[in-house]
Amino acid sequence: MATLVALIGLPGAGKSELARAIAAEKDWPIVDRDAFPRPTFDDAGKAEATDAAFTALREALLQGRSCILDGMTLSSAQQRARVREIARECAAQTVLIWLDCPVDVAIARVAAQADHPSRDRSAALVREVAVRFTQPERDVLRLDARRATRDLLPLVLRLL
Repeated sequence: MATLVALIGLPGAGKSELARAIAAEKDWPIVDRDAFPRPTFDDAGKAEATDAAFTALREALLQGRSCILDGMTLSSAQQRARVREIARECAAQTVLIWLDCPVDVAIARVAAQADHPSRDRSAALVREVAVRFTQPERDVLRLDARRATRDLLPLVLRLL
């Protein structure tokens, strides 16, 4: 059975770094919304990139390939439900991981990541996402994003 790992958290929480670490250990591809072209960085452009990422995710899972979803905050219950539904449609196991990160830490990290592929990352974006962020469901693994990836990775690998 394929496994879908979906990472949840503020911009700057460390989702991409953890995704790369999991991918290196498991040899699983990362489906990264930031890798899909966007005509604009507004809501419509993000929605187009999200749809493309979900299509690629669905295709990988239907081929029986486990993968990691990155490049999205999955800040709403509706987004997380959509991820779960894709996995269910593809008969894949879903592992959702919340990198719980204080806003000030996320802002500092975003400021230090000028080379990030998502050009809209800013302190304002972190604050905006934090305001609309809904507490993840009980079955979501909650990790303290202030911890180093090397410390978080063994916790995640035990689940997989």
